[in-house]
Amino acid sequence: MEFHGQEQPEFIGKKHGRLYLTTHRMIFNAKDHKEKMQSFSFPFITLSEVGLEQPVFGANYIGGKCRAQPNGNWIGECKFKLRFKSGGAVEFAQALLRAAAMGKINIIDAKCIFYTVENISIY
Repeated sequence: MEFHGQEQPEFIGKKHGRLYLTTHRMIFNAKDHKEKMQSFSFPFITLSEVGLEQPVFGANYIGGKCRAQPNGNWIGECKFKLRFKSGGAVEFAQALLRAAAMGKINIIDAKCIFYTVENISIY
């Protein structure tokens, strides 16, 4: 994972770790315990311009922009690139679209955010 657009030391350099996907956000956890950025949350409501990039030379990756949230320890906006060493960018992008659809967001006003879940089969 790479970040661009932020000058804080936590955002500089390539990050290696695990990426978790829920119906409301993506969560990155660093592999190295000495990494300055141990985790990063990407709530879907803060994401924009998210897309799957398929360059001619190089691995596929998911890129986009993430806006800071109040009390998130950073301000502004950053660009990100999620690269998958062993493939899987296309599959993750498809799962991301399904997860976002499952956790549709209804915003009443800027202070109240309600999440609705539709069409879920529970076994």
